[in-house]
Amino acid sequence: MTLPRYNTRNRRKTSLHFLLFAVSAAVLSGCASAPAEKYAQEFNMTVAESAESRQPGNIDDEIAGAKKLTGCPLWLRKGRIQIGEKLYVLKLDRIEITDMIPVKTLGAGYNIELKMQKLDERGSKPGNFTILWQPGTRLAELLEGQFYKNDPFLGREWDPEIWELIKNDQLKTGMTKEQVRMSWGEPTFISKVPDSRERWSYEWQYQKKYLYFENDNLVQIKEWHND
Repeated sequence: MTLPRYNTRNRRKTSLHFLLFAVSAAVLSGCASAPAEKYAQEFNMTVAESAESRQPGNIDDEIAGAKKLTGCPLWLRKGRIQIGEKLYVLKLDRIEITDMIPVKTLGAGYNIELKMQKLDERGSKPGNFTILWQPGTRLAELLEGQFYKNDPFLGREWDPEIWELIKNDQLKTGMTKEQVRMSWGEPTFISKVPDSRERWSYEWQYQKKYLYFENDNLVQIKEWHND
């Protein structure tokens, strides 16, 4: 895979200016970020652990509980979403939800229209995205599964190539477990193999892959074949 070349000096200047803008905006909006040392801890927590302990309520309760995320910077965890004509939010892009509007479906659930702004160094662009909420689920939990609440770049001084791999859901040997999780998400299951290496298994509809780790680093990627 051919990766784009980076101008390190300009990238650092741009990143610093954008970071200062993001922190200032967060403080002014009441969305001050957690200290950097807490980011890795939060990333490794499950959504259930990071969510409040209350039980799911009706749609009004769920909207009220999820409103804590409005006006705060969020980053897309995975994939991409379309928020307007030819306007997409890609993995790790920054957005801000400005409003949540419930629209009743034909069944028991609601379509939640998320009014949002896509934010980058060039400014902001408005759009909207819809998610389905069903009774018995927590709206805040759905959103936290879709977006990071804390800046995933802050406190992670990784090589630009690693970030490019993560954004494109790709791996290479040498990556750490945290980097692999950010790229592919949580494994289907984790096991130990006879040579004491740790094996992570990822299963999709038509394929399965094994990742082997020594200590904290990925050393082998193997595709499983049912021969």
